[in-house]
Amino acid sequence: MKTLFTFLIAGLTVTTLFGQGKKAAKQRLDSILYQVYNTSAQWENNVNTKYFFDAGGNFIQVLNFSWNKTTSQWVNMAKVDYVNNSGGKVLTQTSYNWITGTTSWQSANKWEHHYDANGYDTLMIAYDGQGTSWIQAERHHYAYDAKGNQTLDQYETWNGTSSQWLLSGKAEKTYDVNNRNTLLIVYNWMKPTSTWIPYYKNIFTYDANGNNLLSLALLYNQAGSNYDSSYKLVNTIDVNGNTIQSQGSLYQLGSWVGYSNVLNTFNNTYSKNDIIWPGGPNQYNHMLVTYVNQQYSGGTYLNTGKGTCYYSAVGSSGIAENNFPETRIYPNPTTGMVYIDNTLGGSINIYNLMGEVVYSLSADPISNYTTIDLSSLTNGMYSMQLIDENGKSTFRKIQLIK
Repeated sequence: MKTLFTFLIAGLTVTTLFGQGKKAAKQRLDSILYQVYNTSAQWENNVNTKYFFDAGGNFIQVLNFSWNKTTSQWVNMAKVDYVNNSGGKVLTQTSYNWITGTTSWQSANKWEHHYDANGYDTLMIAYDGQGTSWIQAERHHYAYDAKGNQTLDQYETWNGTSSQWLLSGKAEKTYDVNNRNTLLIVYNWMKPTSTWIPYYKNIFTYDANGNNLLSLALLYNQAGSNYDSSYKLVNTIDVNGNTIQSQGSLYQLGSWVGYSNVLNTFNNTYSKNDIIWPGGPNQYNHMLVTYVNQQYSGGTYLNTGKGTCYYSAVGSSGIAENNFPETRIYPNPTTGMVYIDNTLGGSINIYNLMGEVVYSLSADPISNYTTIDLSSLTNGMYSMQLIDENGKSTFRKIQLIK
């Protein structure tokens, strides 16, 4: 059963719709709708990020769609394909950009991962796409401590002229007794002197429950051979261990100046272990519902963007529990415009309570995202029939409130 979260800006309230109020074994993040705050003080669509999984529950693709204001449709923007080994570890990540003129995907970057006998990612090679060819760009060597914490990331860049890898930089991490990263120091390699020169460092502090309270960034001052404060991120943690606010500040002329702010909302029904997070473990203690980005200006924080997370109930294997697991309809209730993600290349029919078809159209076969306008209909409940390209169909209820 699909789980839908809708963030109502006017009342700053979060409404949730669960299948019959029953808690599923797992909740999988399927997509994030990102909207920007325009000059009319309205949220408007910007980017829709969709996550896909294979039959075994492994993360295999992320698709980004951008909002076309002229046509009021989602259009392809970028994607990343993942290839996993038999143990579910990522072997390759390949990114592509959508070329509108040729209506095709153009390769952008590729990352290859190599693992040791313990399953640790010890080598990553990055490539840049050039036409149909891949050109080596960067290589990372990783090292770990006895507890499996990554302690070193040493990287090299490819020199096409000399056809060799050249040392470029490294990042060293330090952990406390609870395996929490407390210090990150990044160095640049100076070839003329064959020495490592500090570039910047990050210091992390935590509360007694392991929640990150402060991240402090300091830039290295070569003239004074010391570190100068540059940026800090202060997190506010609620009683459930959720990071409900992250406020960033810049250090300027001897004092901290406001820069950014993020406000998060959560659903505490689902804990960290209940969430299937694409590409890795869930970084939050509970289910993230929305996040609002703000920028500091004129002595206050102003809204700039908002992300709304959408989840599907899945079984213990990570496989969705309904026949149309990837189809998402929002907002619901609606004032007229309805957006449908992953329409499976079929058609859509809207029925009134009398069983009459009042709206019908074919789903967009290219972007797989469809927009319909129900504003010409009267308020009330309607039934939406989704028919995939194989003729299989399902019905969803939708409410129109103008």
